[in-house]
Amino acid sequence: MRAGLWVGILCIVWGLLPLQTVVAQGNKKAKVKIVNADSLLVGTLGKPSRFIGNVHMTHENTLMWCDSLYQYELPDSNYLEAFGHVRVIKNDSIRMSGDYMYYDANKKLIQVRRNVTLEDPQMVLTTWVHCVFPKPDVPFSIA
Repeated sequence: MRAGLWVGILCIVWGLLPLQTVVAQGNKKAKVKIVNADSLLVGTLGKPSRFIGNVHMTHENTLMWCDSLYQYELPDSNYLEAFGHVRVIKNDSIRMSGDYMYYDANKKLIQVRRNVTLEDPQMVLTTWVHCVFPKPDVPFSIA
């Protein structure tokens, strides 16, 4: 019961940290920037681009790493799926890791699943459940 309470508190804290969606110029949304990958398979005709090995990406004030990544850039959506040794650092203070991550770059929604560890400066929480971290005005959920 106590661990569930801490999961809820940390998920709320994570969700309340703002992720800016609009770039200063115009109405353009910031894109996820792939900083590094050992190899790339470019997607075509609605298929995802695949980044394999030592993948490092950034989006606004969030840094992410993983073993492999599928990036889906469609006219109405921009999301990615990360697999293996997933790590996320948000605002240089909150860290999260797990085995799988779904990240919707347009909605600023992060879902981390399996072997989830969430750290802030005061605490470390480890759980099997996954946490969903939405933009600040949307309720969080734990499944």
